[in-house]
Amino acid sequence: PANNVDELIALARKSPDQPLSYGSVGIGSLYHLLLEKVQQQANIKLMHAPYKGNAPLLQDLGGGQVDFAVLVYSAAMGALADQGRLKVIGQLGAQRSELLKNVPTVSEGKELKDFAYKTWSGFMVPKNTPEDVVLRLHKAIGATLQDPGVRTQLAAQTQVASAPMTLAEAAKFYESETARYRAIAKSINLQPQ
Repeated sequence: PANNVDELIALARKSPDQPLSYGSVGIGSLYHLLLEKVQQQANIKLMHAPYKGNAPLLQDLGGGQVDFAVLVYSAAMGALADQGRLKVIGQLGAQRSELLKNVPTVSEGKELKDFAYKTWSGFMVPKNTPEDVVLRLHKAIGATLQDPGVRTQLAAQTQVASAPMTLAEAAKFYESETARYRAIAKSINLQPQ
């Protein structure tokens, strides 16, 4: 019955003996870590249901086998929402996505102020890759991501190209994101499976 994240948290607080279940794409996944952080920040208890991938989780979410999930928005999710089989109640980014302008961010509510996360992709090469090759790749990838046709194709897959970064900015971003998620994993004593 929750229509936003604050209502979902209130619902979780109403039944601490029967925690709401949340699905993730696996133990230690970004989504698992984020919901562990939510439990800490909101002082609630949830039951984790790890899945082997997005498709079975989305199917069970639409079928009511799990109460909720944090997932990357997709066309399939939008179709299930249009059919009334699920609700999209919040976004984790710092600002609303241009793809979901009518869905509030989590931090727009009262319970999870400054709770902002996003998924991202990057291109990695071995450390011993010659610098001139790295620079050429960086320039080519940057140019490709600015191409209107590429951006249209990304949008069709519910993805948005990030703002360009220098190699130093990308390295700093990667280090800070890695430290951020490692801190959550450490706080819940996550062990290798």
